[in-house]
This record gives sequence, structure tokens and C-alpha cells, in this order.
Amino acid sequence: VGFLAASDDHKTRPGLASPGVSGNLTQFGGLAGVWAEEKTGDAIFDALRARHAYAASSADRIIVDLEMGGQGMGERLPMTDERRLRARIMGTAPVTEASVVKNGEIVYTKRPSTGDMGSKVTVEVAFESSSEPTGRDNPRPHRPWQGTLEVRGAQLVGARAMNFTNPYQEKVEIDARDPSKVNFFTETRGRADKMLLELEDATPSTQIVIRLDRPREVGGSPVQVRQRATLPARTLRFPFSRLSDGRAVEEMPFGEGPDLDTVSIELIAEDAPLDYDFEFVDTSDLAWGDYYYVRVTQLNGARAWSSPIWVGGEAPR
Repeated sequence: VGFLAASDDHKTRPGLASPGVSGNLTQFGGLAGVWAEEKTGDAIFDALRARHAYAASSADRIIVDLEMGGQGMGERLPMTDERRLRARIMGTAPVTEASVVKNGEIVYTKRPSTGDMGSKVTVEVAFESSSEPTGRDNPRPHRPWQGTLEVRGAQLVGARAMNFTNPYQEKVEIDARDPSKVNFFTETRGRADKMLLELEDATPSTQIVIRLDRPREVGGSPVQVRQRATLPARTLRFPFSRLSDGRAVEEMPFGEGPDLDTVSIELIAEDAPLDYDFEFVDTSDLAWGDYYYVRVTQLNGARAWSSPIWVGGEAPR
């Protein structure tokens, strides 16, 4: 099968990807991208049947194309010792991550927007909650993120939300009484919400301290798979001396399931590219039916997933 994305608002308006007004977590619906010979119904459905398609989240019209051994996404190539994948991405915001996934595991990642350390830096702060289906449904409710962020050892000159989509509840505000602090609130479910900080006079001893309140999960799917959890309060410290390739990540698993919350910081280059091409060569052992696809993440949190390319196996019927 190929990958597609769509809306899920139950309002009988397919293709309209703007946030709904019900519930406390609002987000843009997904879109299906199709590589077709022409913009006609027959050509588009032929391309869908051939899996010449990809998924884009957040209503962002990201363009993704890839080929391997002369075959495009959704196609199959013969067994070969060397698999050379070429991908082209045309984003609607700077591309922060481009990954190749082989048989469900990430085998290659590039981060073209990562910046270098300097006295004046832009820092991305990302809050992400996993959303893994288990059994009959997806048990993850909405994960609130509320608290304060403090910058130590540098001057905070700006803070703004990147993809907070509920202006009535979600916020990123510099504290009126302490300009080194940011008050924030957002909710996530299977995606990352991000803020950008502008810092001056930064050094390796600069530190970002994030204090997370003790929230309780809210909302969720109509089928109650598990009780909504209360998450512990945490204090996370990100000294710039801890950055590896301009990035630091704090993972917070909880419970016995696959739930995982992540907070990360990353230095962002001022000239981060919107368009990005890359090549990946795999010469590892190959099994019949191995597959590869590309996952793209943008600075605004939007993502795209290409349909896979298979190697070996049965010919299409």
C-alpha cells in the first residue's frame, strides 16, 4: 500500500484542512500528494492505484519525490547489491530533518537546518508526544505541556510559537516581570509543537531550564482504551555544553505501553533551506520484500511521508 493523509473532523467536508472548532486540541488536517501525468480524475486515480502518492500533515503542501534504481515511489525494483536512493524535498518551511526508513527503522538522517554555536543564536524548543496504535484503537489522549522556560547565561530577546493552532488556549509569552522567562501552554498528540527563541550573548555555559507542571491527559478518542494518566512535574536542564551536533533531547517514557514524551532543543541556522536534495546508498544485506521510504520534518512541525519503494518480491498483479 502507499501512504496518504486526510482530515478527520467528521464534518463532511473532505479536502478542507483547516482546524475544527470543537474540542480543546485543534490542528490542521492532512493532505494527499499525488504524482500524476495530468490533473484529471482518471490520471489522479491511476496514480493512486500505482502508489505514486505521499502523505503531508498540517495542510502543508510539501513536495516530495524520490527514486531508487530508476523506480519511483510505490514501485518495485529487482534484487540488487547496491540500493541508491535519491530524494528531493520542496518544503513550505525550513527542512529540519530528512530520514530514510527501511523496514520500519530509521537508517539514515540528515538535519539540514541545524545551526552553529555563536553569540547570537536561534533555538528551537520542541514538545512532542507519541501516538502509537495498540490493539483496536489509539489509546493516547492529548498531552498538555504547561510551565515556564528560563534562559540563563544569555539574553532572551524574542520568543514565538511556530505551530500552536489554538489561539484561545495555547500561548508563548515572555514573562512581564522577568524577561528571562517564557510562560507556555500547548497540547500535542502524535506531533511536535515548537517555539523559537532568539538569544544574544550566548556561550557554551548558557542554559535553558524548563519547568513542566503536573498535568493530566485530556480528550482522546471516543473509545476509552485506558484511563487518562496524570504526568509528574519535571525540571529539564539543557546546558549548551551538552549539545551534540547542535541538538539535545530529553525522553520521558511512562507507563507500560509505548507512550513517550520528548522535549528537545536545537540551534537553527538563519539560512535553513526550504528545498533539500539528498542521496542515500545501502549496501547492507538484503531480503526479499525490503522497503524504503522517506520521512520529512519541517521547522513548523509539519511532516511528509513518501510511499515506499520495494526491492525484490512478487511483481504487482
